[in-house]
Amino acid sequence: MSSPRKKEGKGIQNVFIHTIALRIAENDTPVHSELIGGDVKIGQENLHNQVSMAIRNPQAKLMSQLNGDFIITKKGETKPLVNIQKQNLSIAPNSAFELPVSLNDHFKPGTYTYKIVLKNDHEDWQFLKDFTIKESEANMYNQTSVDYTKKTNLNWIHYMLVGITLFLLLILFYFWGKRSNDVILKS
Repeated sequence: MSSPRKKEGKGIQNVFIHTIALRIAENDTPVHSELIGGDVKIGQENLHNQVSMAIRNPQAKLMSQLNGDFIITKKGETKPLVNIQKQNLSIAPNSAFELPVSLNDHFKPGTYTYKIVLKNDHEDWQFLKDFTIKESEANMYNQTSVDYTKKTNLNWIHYMLVGITLFLLLILFYFWGKRSNDVILKS
């Protein structure tokens, strides 16, 4: 009867895993590009206020090399409040996702228009949606946003502190001068 042999190892065992991505086409029929715009939502990501629109790619086609213009205006106005360009966007086949734009500012109640223009070498898509920010929503998000700083008028506090300091300095110089005069008179 032979005794079982113990495995002697080195303590480190390497395991390799390879992932290979494939793009498979079933036939030669071209798949036409299509994008569908959805609803506009306001919210926060990492405590930054943002506006996002749901975008869907219902086709079995990868959309790549997209350039996007994201514009937010007050409804009925042409001057943009936000105007951001993004390059080299990709949208996976048969997918839906939120396309966010960070405001870097606090929400203000009102009605706005969100316009997205996506372009590649062959086609372009334009989505235009109106959305409303209610006062209660704006207050809720603004309280937790790192972009929102409550604007208070602290100038009067600064002026008061400077005034008190000057007043105390005047009193100090008065008593110091009076003491110097008393020392001179006693001599």
